[in-house]
Amino acid sequence: MESTRKQLLLVKSRTEKFNWGSSNNGNYNSSIILYDSQDEKFKFDLPETSTEETYMSDISSSIQLIFSKAENSIELLSTFNQQNHSTSIFLRVIIQDSVLKSLGSLLMDPVITVEARIDDKSSFQAVISLDKLKAGKELDTEIQTFSRWQSSGFCLTFTTFTYSIGFEWYTPPTKKNGCNILQKLWTDKTLADCCILTGDNTEIRCHGSVLAANSDVFNAMLTSGLQESKTKRIEMADLSEKVVNALLSYMYGQEIKIFQMEYDMAFDLLRTAHKYNLVSLQWDLVDTFLKKPDNSYEMNAVLGLYYFTVNIEELDALCDKAVNILKRQVQPQTIM
Repeated sequence: MESTRKQLLLVKSRTEKFNWGSSNNGNYNSSIILYDSQDEKFKFDLPETSTEETYMSDISSSIQLIFSKAENSIELLSTFNQQNHSTSIFLRVIIQDSVLKSLGSLLMDPVITVEARIDDKSSFQAVISLDKLKAGKELDTEIQTFSRWQSSGFCLTFTTFTYSIGFEWYTPPTKKNGCNILQKLWTDKTLADCCILTGDNTEIRCHGSVLAANSDVFNAMLTSGLQESKTKRIEMADLSEKVVNALLSYMYGQEIKIFQMEYDMAFDLLRTAHKYNLVSLQWDLVDTFLKKPDNSYEMNAVLGLYYFTVNIEELDALCDKAVNILKRQVQPQTIM
């Protein structure tokens, strides 16, 4: 099953008056803020919740929380070139480090899109990948340049500027298709050269090469002279046989039904995915936890989720979800 593209509008059909510049020693420069995460007027509306759109509602809320925690902005600038008498317009995007890390962990290939019309004379569309952004640094993207004749109707005048800003990302396939060779290795344990010792003293045979290919942490454990590289035994004393089998199934390319798992098992997998830097599994688990309705979480589960994620910046979205649930569930005590 192929990935699908999702979109959330940060700004929808907003109209501003844009002054193309005022003279300063013969130079004409101007700017306007298109989006500011700290300004209430740019707070975007969350999609209405329905059975089919629970995911979009949850993910939109998480994105809004992520953006609001730091100063992020998108600005439109114009500059006038005296030599060729042309006017250029740029987009300047600034996204903070905490936002880039959180979005990178939560979403696949996130991009910012800007669509705009300048009066009825010109229009443009820009797509800015978050991969190109450096934390807290300005990224200027040239959008369009108007020649002297084209810009004569724009320069030094106020212009109606209508624009929308979208945030887009891919959702991963709901089914993880396994390779026949990996399935055979997992089923038959052919040439298995490694084993994992679980918390209930069960030894599960596996292939070190499969572990190393999935995780740089496993790769270091099995190749850098550590004890595990000599004994080919990895202890996971905090995990049950059931959890380890699910973990290995995922690494061998098999489908595991995360959404149908009991909370404790999914939470153990999340901790383990983070510990061993299994990025794709962590992403799938974060996605699942965000999709689950708030009222499906028990208090102990919410507290566990909060204490695990509170100091992990890339899991801010989950931490925020836990905090919001706690705020609603904990009733203020009556003062006698």
